[in-house]
Amino acid sequence: MSNNLNNLKIILPESEVTYIKSIGPKRADALQQVGIKTYIDLLYHFPRRYLDRSNITSIEDANVGDNVTIVGEIVDGDYVKTRKRGYYQITLSDDTGILKCIWFNGAKYIQKSLQPGEKIAVNGKLEYYNGYQIVHPDYDKLEKQEYDTLNTARIIPLYSSTSDLKIKGFDSRGFRKIFGIIFETYKQDIPEVLTTDLTQKYKLMPINKAIHQIHFPDSIDELRKARYRFKFEEL
Repeated sequence: MSNNLNNLKIILPESEVTYIKSIGPKRADALQQVGIKTYIDLLYHFPRRYLDRSNITSIEDANVGDNVTIVGEIVDGDYVKTRKRGYYQITLSDDTGILKCIWFNGAKYIQKSLQPGEKIAVNGKLEYYNGYQIVHPDYDKLEKQEYDTLNTARIIPLYSSTSDLKIKGFDSRGFRKIFGIIFETYKQDIPEVLTTDLTQKYKLMPINKAIHQIHFPDSIDELRKARYRFKFEEL
């Protein structure tokens, strides 16, 4: 984040996402289709889960039948034609082993999206058929620096998306870039909806800090506090 808070621009919670830096009308339309119309709507598009060292399994330690999250580099990819239908298959390596990931649905789109050399995280049920494989895993692209810092305390947010959003650049990596721009560019001045008595009595994180920690948690403990604050708010 910027060290000079005085340089941060002011944007109102009800401002349309169109006016947020790097979004624009066409990308805003894709967000509006899923109900993200305003600045506050975007800030409340919370990650669906997070990547940190504690929830990543190496290929050699993965157990068949388990739902696993594995992070690695795509070493090759191939579109395979069959008599019934084609599928796209990649080989993922994490230095402890290799894993095949297979997509039948949307194979052509996946082929364009995932290329050898990219760093990704995949999640799904591990199977064994001529080697370890996951069919139709969820996947998230990672920046090189994100991939490299997963061995540290870095916590990476993963966001829900749709095919239309992904086409417009709003996969998890795209959302992380947008939120990075937001926190670098705009001053978070969200009105507090809880009274001072409540926040003090239950030791709740202030709303602006909680918003930041939900998207870019400094630690598991800070993430836990932010989640607790929003769960309390829902109640």
